Amino acid sequence: MRKSNSNGKSAVGASRRSVLKAAGASGVAVSVAGCTGFFGGEDGDAPVTEYGVELTDDPAGEEWDEIDYLTTPEDVSPIRYTYANLHAEYLEELGFEVSVRAPSIPQYVDDGFVNREFDIYVVRQLDGWDPDRYLHDAFHSSALADGEVNISGYDNPEYDEMVEQQRRETDLEARRDLVFEMQEQLMEEQIISPILVQNRIMAYNSDRYQNAYSGPEEGLGRFWNFLNIEPTDEGDETLVFSQISDVNTLNPLSPERVRVERGIIKLMYDRLMRIPEDEVVPQPWMAESIDQEDEQTVVVELRDDLQWHDGEDVTAEDVQFTFEYGQEHSSTIESQLEPLGSIDVEDDQTVVFNFDEPMATFESFLAGRNGSILPEHVWSDYPDDLDAETIGEFTNTDDPVGSGPFQLTSFEGGEELSLERFDDYFQEPNIDEVIRIESADTRGMVNALEDGTADMIPWELAPEDIDRFNDDDEFETVDAFMTSIHYACYNMRRHPYDNTEIRRGLAYAIPKQEAVEIATAGTAEVIQAPISPALEEWYNDDVEHFNLDLEAAAQELEAAGCEWDQDGRIHMPPE
Repeated sequence: MRKSNSNGKSAVGASRRSVLKAAGASGVAVSVAGCTGFFGGEDGDAPVTEYGVELTDDPAGEEWDEIDYLTTPEDVSPIRYTYANLHAEYLEELGFEVSVRAPSIPQYVDDGFVNREFDIYVVRQLDGWDPDRYLHDAFHSSALADGEVNISGYDNPEYDEMVEQQRRETDLEARRDLVFEMQEQLMEEQIISPILVQNRIMAYNSDRYQNAYSGPEEGLGRFWNFLNIEPTDEGDETLVFSQISDVNTLNPLSPERVRVERGIIKLMYDRLMRIPEDEVVPQPWMAESIDQEDEQTVVVELRDDLQWHDGEDVTAEDVQFTFEYGQEHSSTIESQLEPLGSIDVEDDQTVVFNFDEPMATFESFLAGRNGSILPEHVWSDYPDDLDAETIGEFTNTDDPVGSGPFQLTSFEGGEELSLERFDDYFQEPNIDEVIRIESADTRGMVNALEDGTADMIPWELAPEDIDRFNDDDEFETVDAFMTSIHYACYNMRRHPYDNTEIRRGLAYAIPKQEAVEIATAGTAEVIQAPISPALEEWYNDDVEHFNLDLEAAAQELEAAGCEWDQDGRIHMPPE
């Protein structure tokens, strides 16, 4: 196997054994089973691999091309980097050649979400509070466009109809049955292979700040923390936090916005509903009330104290504009709001949503990542007045106007971003200013907290740093069980990854438990379904389980028509 460094250049990597050894030296208990190699056979019989498949002199199919396995740089996301390399080594035991590629984060995102240049792609994605976020965005055909989240390229009209049916189903039990059935179908076909869900450990300087809040998924990066946290006598009104990963866009409609960008956007742009601190059910926020008059009519009354950062009032016309504009310019929003027939404005603070059919996911949509309300007086001429072909290409980093608790004051791409408190916000934060500084890697981020350059890290600590911060009275650590999941995508736009048995075989080579033990020091949880267990009532653990089993992997590959030559190299199914 060729392992890549953070620049994407090939380098000889450590074997899986050395990874296991290093993990063991750091106190992680691991097993080193299954590293023995291959081949034997009884006298007169064709030689076989230790996984029970015969070797042949003349395979019918072509030798399998080297697998292009795309992951993150080790210094940015060691978890993904580690389990990608573990998976790759097990694939090599099965006779594959694998190149693990770890380019810069912008290239990693472009190759996965835009160019679709990979065979296997590992990602942490799909955070949300409603199963529709998972089952629609990652698998519906409307999300196949470049930049959208259907990374695998799954295109199944029957599945699309199931997605739309669960969106219409307002009976909770009936909807849950549909959601469970969809998970079973996806996992039987292994459209993606769920691997683990993290419990992220984060840290902040508790000598300087108090009343910090950490919630599911974002932890210290949650919206509520930036409202609640306040300085101690030793702190000040400017909170500095450090993260890795570039901020390239502050556009709420950009399909390519990543986690750190979404975290800034939600402080600048407000939503009609938000997920409360200790709940998972959306509650009114910008809205004074949200009343469902019948299955196809929702009336929203806005608060009377909403303002844009430029001093204009937020009105019902802005709400109407936001969702009509989103339907026109975002394929994801168009699909999510497909049941919405029309939007009527009754007065400055009253807007009526009229649906052609029931929409069970509407409140989750209003509270979710695509629910940011936009100012009509600013956005109505976009993208015509911009140097961009589509609104998604607009970065929105030059004097953006939102209505959230913070407004942008400076932006230096790749270095620093500053937000100041918006004094006319209806619930003022306890700090005056937020500064985000960008670190090159996880070590730089940790160093910034330790040397006082930063006050908080809303990003997971590496396992080796957790105990150090726990033992230092100057800092406090918090955890955040994630709603997003780690999973492997197979590029179904390419043959033979469009073959179900092939994907199932590749899935059986993922060492999920080893990934938890080695990559996260046991802080994560193995998962089998394409939804986080944080959404307890929606997670279906009765789906077919895929854990490390190279014999089962070989059987699936053989059933697909793969053969192995005398050198143990796997060959593709014949055309």
